[in-house]
Amino acid sequence: MSALNNQLKEIQRRVESVPGTAVASELESNAKALLQQPENAALHFGVGLLYARVGDFGSSAKMLNIALNLTGNNETVLGALAYLYASQVGDHKIALTYLKKLHKLDRKKVSTVLLMAHSLLQLKKPDDAIAILRKTRTDAPHQIQLNFLVAQAHIQREEISEAKAIIDTLKQGSNSTAEPMVEILEKQIELATTN
Repeated sequence: MSALNNQLKEIQRRVESVPGTAVASELESNAKALLQQPENAALHFGVGLLYARVGDFGSSAKMLNIALNLTGNNETVLGALAYLYASQVGDHKIALTYLKKLHKLDRKKVSTVLLMAHSLLQLKKPDDAIAILRKTRTDAPHQIQLNFLVAQAHIQREEISEAKAIIDTLKQGSNSTAEPMVEILEKQIELATTN
């Protein structure tokens, strides 16, 4: 991992650890530092994350995009932008553009593929989600989430028997992580079959 990437990950950890009551003052002091160092990608990144913490997603996106331009498509910055758009803003189309760039940098990173599939499902593109998920090889912890997303895609495609087969597979494991996912899938099937 590059020194810049390590630095950005450390900034991300620090921003996440700032107590909620101190975020505004931290943002103010970092924004002032940014005026003195306008070409500092790490400062733009940190300020962007702090803006997200206070709920100013427009300013967050602006700062993170500047950091992205200054770093030349850094994976940590791409990940932050994808997360911002998918989880905070709810614009999965834009999130997908960042996720696709991130996927090009590391095609083996399972978490990126899972986020891409999630965004595709939010955009009602279950065929695309299944296509990308079927190409993914994963370890056991990620397999539960992968199965969950495939089942959701089958529900969107109104392939209830396929979704139920996946639910049965999830129930067979003794993993407590799967239990809430099974409940969500069963509710989604119930809604899909009553409409």
